[in-house]
Amino acid sequence: MSNVKKPSLLDLAMDLTQAVSDVRKSKRWDKLQQSLPHGDGHTVIVLPGFMTSDRATTVLRERLIALDYDARPWKLGLNFGETKQQDVLEQLSDQIKRAYIESSRPVSLVGWSLGGLLAKEAARMQPDLVRQVITLGSPIAGFPQHASIWKLYEIITNVLNRKSPHVAQPQEFLKNVPDVHVTSIFAKSDAIVPPHIARQEESEHTENIMVAASHFSMTLSPGIFEIIADRLAQPEDNWKPYKFSAAS
Repeated sequence: MSNVKKPSLLDLAMDLTQAVSDVRKSKRWDKLQQSLPHGDGHTVIVLPGFMTSDRATTVLRERLIALDYDARPWKLGLNFGETKQQDVLEQLSDQIKRAYIESSRPVSLVGWSLGGLLAKEAARMQPDLVRQVITLGSPIAGFPQHASIWKLYEIITNVLNRKSPHVAQPQEFLKNVPDVHVTSIFAKSDAIVPPHIARQEESEHTENIMVAASHFSMTLSPGIFEIIADRLAQPEDNWKPYKFSAAS
């Protein structure tokens, strides 16, 4: 693991530059919305990234609602992952169960960064209740220690007495989730979560989609939202891998 190159300060500077561009492009929503497929009204729970809350996913959820989805926040405050004070995966599982009971339909999960990892693990706990998982720059396929903010993560979660089950048993969470469709969207230039730990093993239920985007603005990027809209609009029983349009 020590031979794997972590993102550098130059990578971080380039990522921030890309973030500015993504934010500017995100203002073109009205035009983009006209070309996107609308959904079937099923529930989509959106999970924020590390040390962020539902405020960070407000724009993404508003846009999903505009496309007729029942887009919901995760309502668990700041995302620090699993802690002794807060069993995040158990609480997230309860949310999924409630949404399923209310609608009698499987739930989709969209998670940014650490939120994507939690979404994947929640789907593993109850795959029959999850329609699909979409991760945005998430460390779902490699050791999180390779992320550039791992040291900060360790400091904060140690203060919170984090349980750390994933680090203790890495081989378990590196595995694909059986019978659940998982789309991993990642950026080649991501300065926080490098591509090699965001790219999962491809199978009939999984896919990896590389985009030009910043880690910091993945919930705002028009290009990423176009992919999310396409994935969520697929018929529940007819999932197919994403195909870029000729204009992409």
